[in-house]
Amino acid sequence: IGVIGTGIVYGLLLLKRHMHIDDTLDVAIVHGCGGIAGAFMTGLFAQKKMNPSGGADGAFYGNPVQLWYQIAGILTAIGFAAACTALILVPLNLIMGIRLAKEDEMVGLDAA
Repeated sequence: IGVIGTGIVYGLLLLKRHMHIDDTLDVAIVHGCGGIAGAFMTGLFAQKKMNPSGGADGAFYGNPVQLWYQIAGILTAIGFAAACTALILVPLNLIMGIRLAKEDEMVGLDAA
């Protein structure tokens, strides 16, 4: 799961760079997409024999419903994160704005 997830994240980072998308710290890709990939693959590859104290087998080990549980969890986490982000950024944008002026953005904040 780790190797596949790392490949997905690396590929998305290359795509982000190619498309000139501004995500300075790569947070959305590394944490968001990496977490989604890991959670999804857990629904595929999970095995009770690896953790006999609990858990469930994944889709590849006879329990396809686990994949749907994982998808539901992923969608719940996305919805929760989006709602919390909106609760912070919408009022902040109304009060003081959250974007730089286009001219300042072109010059850059680190210009001396």
